[in-house]
Amino acid sequence: MKADPALAEEMRAVVLDEELRSLPAVVKRLADSLTELVEAAKTHSKRLSRLEGLWGGYFETKWKEDGPSYLSGRGFRRAHFITKDALGNLIEGAEDPIYDDICLADTVHSAIARDTANAVYIVTEVSSRIHRDDIERAIRRASLLNGVLGIECLAAVAGASIDDVAETMAEENGVMVFMPYEWQQLAA
Repeated sequence: MKADPALAEEMRAVVLDEELRSLPAVVKRLADSLTELVEAAKTHSKRLSRLEGLWGGYFETKWKEDGPSYLSGRGFRRAHFITKDALGNLIEGAEDPIYDDICLADTVHSAIARDTANAVYIVTEVSSRIHRDDIERAIRRASLLNGVLGIECLAAVAGASIDDVAETMAEENGVMVFMPYEWQQLAA
């Protein structure tokens, strides 16, 4: 049959009904549609990532401005945002990799813990949707800052939402989670 394509086609016409003979064309159209769908999903994913980045940047700015009021609601008073320049001066003696990592923190606030009256630093990672890596960075950078300053440094994350893995990880590691209602409404 391979030698005679016409004979093969004639046998297919006898053995297979029209629906079965059209199946390869249907499968090809389906495959083409799936390819288009995958490409559309990739484009959508890229756009969503850019949008989340924009929201993350906006939320980071809002956290710098409004962080003291959110921290006040969690038992901290006299919270002050520490600029990158001031943070750099504060940790001047740290080794370069540690210095660099701490300076990459989204925000650092100094505050007084209301219950103990002790000075603390709060290292916060801010994003639109809080993920595991945000929790890990907050923990690591708070620990590094504690090692450099010898003052209690707490890890926090802030965002419009949090995934389940990150929420569990934050709970298990004592990381404060802030999800301001207005942020949730904006990102919805």
